[in-house]
Amino acid sequence: MNGKTLIVTLVAGLVLYRFRYRVLNEILKREAVQKRVIQWGMSIPFIRHRLVPTLFLQKYK
Repeated sequence: MNGKTLIVTLVAGLVLYRFRYRVLNEILKREAVQKRVIQWGMSIPFIRHRLVPTLFLQKYK
């Protein structure tokens, strides 16, 4: 890696880090991406076992 490539990579990384939530929101606005992320997350047993019970939890008064 030469000097210019290293500097450009570092600057791009800093910009992405600074605006990471904005970038993530723009990506997740797309319904197809949301579905893929949910499918991927639900395929991981730890996430599924932690999330599913809280989705259907009902509190009765």
